[in-house]
Amino acid sequence: MLYPGYQDSSYFHDESGFLTATPYGDAADCLLTDAPVWLLARYPVLVVAGGLEGGAEVRDKFEAYVQGGGHLLITAGNLAKLPGGLAGIRAAEGVKHFEAGTSVQAAGTRLVEKHPFDLCALTLPAGARLLAECSGVPAAVGMACGEGQITVLASPFGVTAKEAIGVRLTLPDKITNLLWAYSGREIEKEAEGQIDRPLDKPYPLLQHVRALLDEVFRAQRLFEAGEGLSLITCRKGPGEYTLGVSNNTWRQQPLKIVSHCGQIESLRELALDQSEKGAVGYLPEGCEKANLGASDEGHIAGGNIRIFAVRVKEENVAEIAHAAPPARPRGRALPLPGARSIKEELLARPSFFQHFDSAVVDWRYLREREKAELERESRWIGRQGLKLLVDLTSGINLFPDLCLLDNLVNQDYARSLATMEDVIEKMEILPARDLVLPLHRYPQTNFSMEQIWQGFEGTLRHLCERGRSREVRLHLRLRANTPPENLKQAVEFVEKVGAPNLDLAPSTAYLLADEKGLREAPKLLKGKVGLWLVNTPRRDITGRVWNAYAPVDGYPERESLAKLLSIAPEAPMVFDVVYSSRAEEYLDAKCLREILGHRDA
Repeated sequence: MLYPGYQDSSYFHDESGFLTATPYGDAADCLLTDAPVWLLARYPVLVVAGGLEGGAEVRDKFEAYVQGGGHLLITAGNLAKLPGGLAGIRAAEGVKHFEAGTSVQAAGTRLVEKHPFDLCALTLPAGARLLAECSGVPAAVGMACGEGQITVLASPFGVTAKEAIGVRLTLPDKITNLLWAYSGREIEKEAEGQIDRPLDKPYPLLQHVRALLDEVFRAQRLFEAGEGLSLITCRKGPGEYTLGVSNNTWRQQPLKIVSHCGQIESLRELALDQSEKGAVGYLPEGCEKANLGASDEGHIAGGNIRIFAVRVKEENVAEIAHAAPPARPRGRALPLPGARSIKEELLARPSFFQHFDSAVVDWRYLREREKAELERESRWIGRQGLKLLVDLTSGINLFPDLCLLDNLVNQDYARSLATMEDVIEKMEILPARDLVLPLHRYPQTNFSMEQIWQGFEGTLRHLCERGRSREVRLHLRLRANTPPENLKQAVEFVEKVGAPNLDLAPSTAYLLADEKGLREAPKLLKGKVGLWLVNTPRRDITGRVWNAYAPVDGYPERESLAKLLSIAPEAPMVFDVVYSSRAEEYLDAKCLREILGHRDA
């Protein structure tokens, strides 16, 4: 509808499809679902085309867009993928089938559908308006929402339920014959007569859907120039416009500029150089002798382009204010467990930088890669402005991976120390400036408690020295069931190590689950927090914590979490949660923004 015939581009020997009329003006863009809300707000109308993955993030974007004054049009097939629907409208279970020849009342007209179609059942709130109906079944409804409105089409995707009868070429192998039509010296019979002909549409747009879209699109037009012409509108200022009109056919067409944004006060054509028209090859092959007609007050010649300066007494025009893109979130880190490629992980999350600015990778990501591979990947990471953190937690377990104590006469400690030094060295390549590590459990033999803490202290001091030369900061993870045993002991240990690049990384779930630690936190943690490990505790029916890595979303004691984070409000926050889906990642980022009052950390 917006660019009729564009689907034929590349299938003709000429520019068919690429050069097409624009019935509503050349004023449409194609956006993907990762488009942020501030960008969507630049458009008065948003049509959801194609199948969506859906989810809470897309739903929230649509709701924010409509609340801000936009007009959203969506089909029932996509509405069903949005949790809870939109503005109280939901796609219910059940589809009613209608055969060809069924009439639909839409846009004030009774339309007869030429092909069979389906309509989904809709659950409607009290304020919904019926825009189209078929035999008592709603075919389209509208709903005011905030400053804007939503139009829901009951058709799953606005097209026929079955392949249209009479379509000549539908199978991929037959379409291939259209492109590769030569077998030796002869054209294959199956492709004869198909060269330079428009492709058929197996699933055409339904008549009532087309009528409703046409009504919406026409309401957005500022000018029209005539049927079959392409029109580009540029608003230079209040009442001042520049119009570009082109005739993409090879025949003369009627031209009449009509304003829908106020009475035309003046209209002046801007002169263009015409010297190319006499050049050899100006007209494409086969059109050398075509009668292009002439361009005058009421016509435009075939293949011609004309530009007009128009002044109108502007009315009924709402100017959308310019919106600068908001700054990226700061200090929000998402873990990428099991990542095979940082680039692939981020590309799989197109809206990543709308919620995070940092990523956390497991230490094995660096350990298992050669320096040359990390150097190659670092170039892409640098271009994105991504900050990286490395987490040693999964490896520091005394046995069998990494240990921090030299309590056995073997190579375990030396091997562990060499591994951690290698990780720190490779961090400089990416670059990654933050290393999270915990202490591990106490060994059961060969070491006294005094020796254990002296060993922890010596190892941490050594790693901090290695990190300091590479601008790496170490953050000691605080968690349950491993030393330090309490908050006071953790603070004393960090002070005893005395390294300027060592601080604490307290788990919020760890503190929220400990009433005493929560009371002491404001005093003990002041100036000691390097980063927060944000998570929440979940308790069983006996009150015992069974999950210390639960999401923020759904945690009932939000005020306690907000108060805890206010101890070090500028410290980066790592979402230290085991997520089951990307939707949970988004919901946690959204929830934390709400808890912090939309403050950028």
